[in-house]
Amino acid sequence: MKRSLLSLLLALLCVVWLAPAALAEEEWCPIDPNLVVRTPGGNTVVVHVTNYAFGSQHVPALRAASIEYAVQSVPGLAATDVDVTVLVPDDAYASGFPTRTVASTQPFEGGIILARDDGKSGQPMRLRFRLDVP
Repeated sequence: MKRSLLSLLLALLCVVWLAPAALAEEEWCPIDPNLVVRTPGGNTVVVHVTNYAFGSQHVPALRAASIEYAVQSVPGLAATDVDVTVLVPDDAYASGFPTRTVASTQPFEGGIILARDDGKSGQPMRLRFRLDVP
């Protein structure tokens, strides 16, 4: 009885000790670059584009992500429509790993959330939103 209880306790201890290490890479890791948007009226607005990858091993791919945008004035309004394309590349670890992008007015999804999209590496994600700036 003592031997089986000791074995069970040892196995439980191993699981508790090893599980956090095994799961450490399995979390959403963010990178939050600024995107300076120049409107058709010549104004500049800083938007935060928080990009995520599932797994810390993909952080270099997040840093290599391309972010492009196009703007268009809104007829009859002092506003600008913005279309952002984010592409997180595949990396040496995987292709098609889960990604996410969020545009907001403050860092790391702070302030007002303007748009969000979920996707996969190697495939573009799109964010569309309107700024109240001509």
